[in-house]
Amino acid sequence: MAFSVPSVIQIPEEYRGREQTYIKHRVLNQYIQSWAQKLASVARQFGRVRIWYVDCFSGPWESGLTNHEDTSIHIGLNAIQDAAAFWKIQGYQIDLGAIFVEKDDEAYARLQAYLISRKDQFQIQIHALHGEFGSKVAEIERLIGNDPAFLFVDPTGWKGAAMKYIAPLAKKERRDVVVNVMYDHINRFKGSNLDYVRKQLTEFFETEVSADLSEEALFQLYRDQLKRVCGLKYAADLTVEDPCRDRTKFRLVLGAHHHRALELFRDVEKTVLGDETPRIRAAAKDADKFERTGQYSLLPPRLPNEDLYGNLHQEALVEVERRLPTILAVRGPQTFRTLANEFLQELHLPVRDLGTLLGKWRSSGRLTVDGMRPREKTLKDSHVILAFYEAKIVAVPPSQGNLFDALPGVGG
Repeated sequence: MAFSVPSVIQIPEEYRGREQTYIKHRVLNQYIQSWAQKLASVARQFGRVRIWYVDCFSGPWESGLTNHEDTSIHIGLNAIQDAAAFWKIQGYQIDLGAIFVEKDDEAYARLQAYLISRKDQFQIQIHALHGEFGSKVAEIERLIGNDPAFLFVDPTGWKGAAMKYIAPLAKKERRDVVVNVMYDHINRFKGSNLDYVRKQLTEFFETEVSADLSEEALFQLYRDQLKRVCGLKYAADLTVEDPCRDRTKFRLVLGAHHHRALELFRDVEKTVLGDETPRIRAAAKDADKFERTGQYSLLPPRLPNEDLYGNLHQEALVEVERRLPTILAVRGPQTFRTLANEFLQELHLPVRDLGTLLGKWRSSGRLTVDGMRPREKTLKDSHVILAFYEAKIVAVPPSQGNLFDALPGVGG
């Protein structure tokens, strides 16, 4: 059974009241499937390859189903198996491995029971480890060796998810990590004077955390630390809001070695946060109203007026225009790849959107690009941006368009 969301999307009933978890699982599923397919493709060059899914705080928690289909355990296993099946059809053998770590006795017993019940359905080498994540790092390292691995770090708060535990697993090449940073918890306790809370937060960030940090500054700090401590080249995050209130519930933070992972993360963000989440939150708010008042809205759930991702995407386009002249003036000509790697870590837009935006500016004469053929519309990695010219912004009445309609080469 499922409850409906405008524009076809349906959310399984077991996610009612925890729509933020559904959004998280949508991101996880889409990212892992694409990640696994890309990593498994190396089998075409090097023969047999093994890829791993490592769930460092697996639970299962708050599952509404006895088969735990609404958990990261099920989603991770299905995602890597689907990727392997894709390449098997192409004639390549992909070996799969999965590791689940859980310290709670009851949750670990449920985990074991689930894995045993599914052992004939998953052709995956599975290891369930009972204990604290930090105490199992050496064993995880031994099991995965030098193989590609996706690490999912999803603690219920922050305890036990110290960055020093993530670092040994994430530092090797072909490793991606996604950390669920529970902002609502951290924001509540970042000013605490309790010694044990301060210690845990310091371990989570691998540095002292000031109580005065804004949300953006806090996540900039976490991303910077993730790169520094774990030896990762790229870090980015996306925001999952409380389903019924306009505030951040948590952010998913990516750490990666390759720019393709960064691009994938932004693509998934646009699909899930941009296309699906507004409709999911509209339905969640309608359901919340029913629980409070006993009445559903007479009309179908309305999309929220404030579209967080839409706003962030628009801000990203403005920020590219604001930063680009300074970058070129200070550093000189830049390849599109260099700019993309920088912008995508901090701004919420896919690489295709960035390439299209710069391509329009080039067509309108605002941008000088070396290596771009006359008929090319979108910039590619090797293209070199030589110069950027300011545009005169003409006021446009709200009923006739927006800021981007007034910028040559952007509107339309």
